[in-house]
Amino acid sequence: MALTAQQDIPNKPEVKEPWTFRRLFPFAGAVSAITKVFVNPLDILLGFIILVIGLVELFGRHVSWGFYILAILILVSALFERHVNLFLDTKPEEKQ
Repeated sequence: MALTAQQDIPNKPEVKEPWTFRRLFPFAGAVSAITKVFVNPLDILLGFIILVIGLVELFGRHVSWGFYILAILILVSALFERHVNLFLDTKPEEKQ
């Protein structure tokens, strides 16, 4: 005779806790730190290109010069977008 034949197994009490983003993703602290660094799509693209260049160099292959030129152009455009007020002599907009 099995234990489950009588079907009198007690149920465990259900603990209801509120849903939080931190509980779902425990690495949310690292994600918020990364999002402060990569604020626009050019920064994300630049980070991806640097990651690819690093991985390719670690595997012992050579990256083409065009890829390096692309990385430099994206770096210049990301810096220009981030500090456009330095180049155009304009004041940053005041937030209300």
